[in-house]
Amino acid sequence: AVRLVRQLRKELGTSHGTIGRVADQIGVGVESVRQWVKQADIDEGVEPGVSTGETKRIKELEQENREQRRPISTLRTLFAPAICESDPALTAPTCHCRAQVRRAAPRGRR
Repeated sequence: AVRLVRQLRKELGTSHGTIGRVADQIGVGVESVRQWVKQADIDEGVEPGVSTGETKRIKELEQENREQRRPISTLRTLFAPAICESDPALTAPTCHCRAQVRRAAPRGRR
């Protein structure tokens, strides 16, 4: 589709209406073709923006960050009450460990 748009632009000498014509020819939405052409221009350095390769790498790094944070969060949950009990300064209002332990404890009959 991108190649067809570029070829048609070259033949007609204008970019007006070329995306719509190609979209009709291949039976897809105009906006889809417009985005494909835009992304191809970015990937080739014709237009500024984030390339497909960069977008893929960003997603991989974000996933890696999520995976690395998961064990840290689990460890904090497990060890926070012990840390708060060992250091009285941490039992100040900034420490929520006791509240978490109270909420997690099973309730008896009243």
